[in-house]
Amino acid sequence: MAHAIILSRKDLWLIVQAMEQRIAAEEARYTGEDSGEDAAGDFGNDLWYLKMLRDQFAAKRDAGDGTAKLYQCWFDETEASLSLLWFQDVQQHRDQGLLRETAKLLYEFVAETGEEAGAIHNLRQGFAPYVPMGEAAPCPNCAAMHYPLGYGDCWRCGHIG
Repeated sequence: MAHAIILSRKDLWLIVQAMEQRIAAEEARYTGEDSGEDAAGDFGNDLWYLKMLRDQFAAKRDAGDGTAKLYQCWFDETEASLSLLWFQDVQQHRDQGLLRETAKLLYEFVAETGEEAGAIHNLRQGFAPYVPMGEAAPCPNCAAMHYPLGYGDCWRCGHIG
């Protein structure tokens, strides 16, 4: 008898992230100097399967009504600064020298909009409540309230503007 497992978007983000780390480790082992034919035979099929599962979980994570994104808060001891970044922008910030390799990940969470991420971040840091830029207005696509002058993203349909 099969049982369904209900996974939240955050669960899916974490699963995909863990699978990507495992794939990178297996690829390094598979292509490393000390890998032999045994490694190629053992891990070639595993890598294919891990990548297939990762892609399936990522598709489920990215599907749905919401526009949830994984945000991360990084602390740079040298600059004594915090950076709240969308997970997929972390490498770009590193490449541009905006986030040092020595920065430490403090926490991560899933939020539907930039305003929601700012509110969660401020709560976790003990800062004053986050105040969105401009007034809330109905989204032109779905009528959900959003902040077009701020991040502009709609929590329901993903419209930007």
